[in-house]
Amino acid sequence: MAAKLTALGITGTVSASTVRRWLREDALKPWQYRSWIFICDPGFRAKAQRVPDL
Repeated sequence: MAAKLTALGITGTVSASTVRRWLREDALKPWQYRSWIFICDPGFRAKAQRVPDL
């Protein structure tokens, strides 16, 4: 993840331990994939936009 952040230009060079610390401090757990929601519907954005418009 550290390499990907650097490659995408999101951060400068960071170590894996720094990324682990950020995730721990923010209580993010991407390794617990079952708790994450991955939306596969290509029309989701249009459907979800109706909610804030209500």
